Formats: sequence, C-alpha cells, structure tokens
Amino acid sequence: VLIEEKDDRYTEPTHRMVFLKNDRFLWFSDRDGWNHLYQYTFDGKLVKQITKGNWPVIEDFGLDAKEQNIFFMTNKDNPVDQYLYSVNIATGKLTNLTPKSGVHTILMSDDKTCFFDYFSNLHTPLQIYAGSSDGKNLKMIKESKNPYGDTELGRDTIFSLKNAHGDDLYCEMIFPPHFDKSQKYPCLVYVYGGPHSQLVTNTFMTAGTFLNYMAQKGYIVFVLDNRGTSNRGAEFEKCIHRQLGVLESEDQMVGINYLKSLPFINKDRIGIDGWSFGGFMTLTMV
Repeated sequence: VLIEEKDDRYTEPTHRMVFLKNDRFLWFSDRDGWNHLYQYTFDGKLVKQITKGNWPVIEDFGLDAKEQNIFFMTNKDNPVDQYLYSVNIATGKLTNLTPKSGVHTILMSDDKTCFFDYFSNLHTPLQIYAGSSDGKNLKMIKESKNPYGDTELGRDTIFSLKNAHGDDLYCEMIFPPHFDKSQKYPCLVYVYGGPHSQLVTNTFMTAGTFLNYMAQKGYIVFVLDNRGTSNRGAEFEKCIHRQLGVLESEDQMVGINYLKSLPFINKDRIGIDGWSFGGFMTLTMV
C-alpha cells in the first residue's frame, strides 16, 4: 500500500494518477479542502504539493513532452468560469492560457504544444480559438453567429447571494422580454442542487432553451447552486453528507426569500421544478 486517503465524510478519487519518467507520480486529493495535485515517489513518499489555494483542479489534460508542466482546468479566477491553466511541476508557477472570462472547453494536441479552445460566456455565442501551450499565441479562428439572434430573449444575469454561513451562492435570473419593473411577474425556480452539478456557469444560454422559453412566456426564471454542488471546495460539497436536503433547502430558501423581497415578483405565484436530485429537492422544498 503506497497511499491511503482518509476523510471524515467520504473520499472520491475521480482522477487517475499521472506517472512521470523520474520514478514519481502526481496524485489528486482534496485533503486540504480543495482538489489539488501532489507529487509522490514510487515508494509512496510525498515529495510536495504542486498546486494550492482556494480553488480546485477540475480536470487534467496531461503533461508536456519534457514533463515540466501539466495542463488542467480550474475556476480559479471566477467560480462560474473555467480556464485552461498550466503549472510548472518544479516551481509551482501557474499560467492562465485562456484568460478571457467565460467557460473554455479544451481539446489539446497529443504532444501538448497547442490546443483548440471552444469558448463562450453568458452573452457571447461560441468562439473557437487556437492557442499554444506557452501562452504566447491565442487567436480566434471561428466566431459563430448567434443562433438565437432573430429571437426575442429576456435579459440574463448572474450574481451571488450570501447564506447565513457567509458562503457565496451563485444565481442566475432571466427576465421576460420587455420587462417592466412596475409590473408583477410569476417566477419559476429551477433546481438540481446535488453533487457533481453546477447549473450556474458563465456560458452562452447556460439555463438552456426551455428556461429561456419560459421567460419568453412571461415568467421570471431563477436558478441557484446551493451547498452540495461541485467546484466550490470539499466543505461546500461534502457538508450535506448523511443529511441530504437540509442544507440544500436552507440555501435555496436564501434565494426564495430574495425573490420575495423583490417588488416585481408575484409572491403568490412562485413555482419550483427539477429532475433527479432536483426532483428530490422540489419535493423537499414543497
């Protein structure tokens, strides 16, 4: 036995170790509260922690040819964004290779010298970039036409609310077209709220077409990522362990109370919908 991971709640190793040629390997762990990279020798001795900070390594894309840098996704600069980063294994130096705010979906070359970046944010349709892994060259090669450019959509916004514990809860709100703050609108709350999910992300049409359609029909649409959801650290996600529905509902009520405080929300017409864990949350909230 080389490594034994322990946690008071649960361990969930979802990343395979990365083997190096120098009789060492990289190991993923959230032992310090965030998913980070650690370097070990083949006999199981910890050499050092490679990445650290109040942000997670979300996905890794492997090593460059000289095994000097490893490439990975993180939301380090904004919890609703995702960026491609590299870290130098020897020095720990971090480089953001896709600094534009939004969500970057990456396809790297086998030798890790270059990549395609499929980018969007809340108000920017898909753009495709080609970049080099040294961070010196990043240029747009395709800009998609807005597929909903001829459709009248409501204003879409992302913001955060604080719960009683001081956590930032990220929310999305879609307003009906021709929104009039002097009027009162019914509100649809959409929820998932379970592990391995993040609904509120800085991507184009992040709420999907159905919720935007509901906004077109005159509803204000509201989405909130409560404790228990992903990419916000181990405590944020694991605190719901063996008490499912308790803290999640507490956080969702922060959103409900916020909605009730808004003068343009019809407090008698707030509905909630969700599927899978969101179905459980809908029943729990009711």
